[in-house]
Amino acid sequence: MKSKEEKAIEIIKAIALLVSEEGKSLKIEHDWGYGTGALTNDSGHHTNIGCSGLAVEKSFECFLNGLHGHLVRGAGLSWHRPE
Repeated sequence: MKSKEEKAIEIIKAIALLVSEEGKSLKIEHDWGYGTGALTNDSGHHTNIGCSGLAVEKSFECFLNGLHGHLVRGAGLSWHRPE
């Protein structure tokens, strides 16, 4: 299992790849509470990450795992485009 630091480095690399090499943007926004967030790409599609209602440390870990899952492993909820 990867450490939080290793996951964080992989997340930063994935964001750098999106922005610098693919010319895309990604916005990370507050969602429903501590430990949750919404990712919005340059096409307006969004998805949610994280878990709410957990202790602070567990919420951060869940948020980090959600970012890592979407940006590095390509896993997680699907991207939704609001009409």
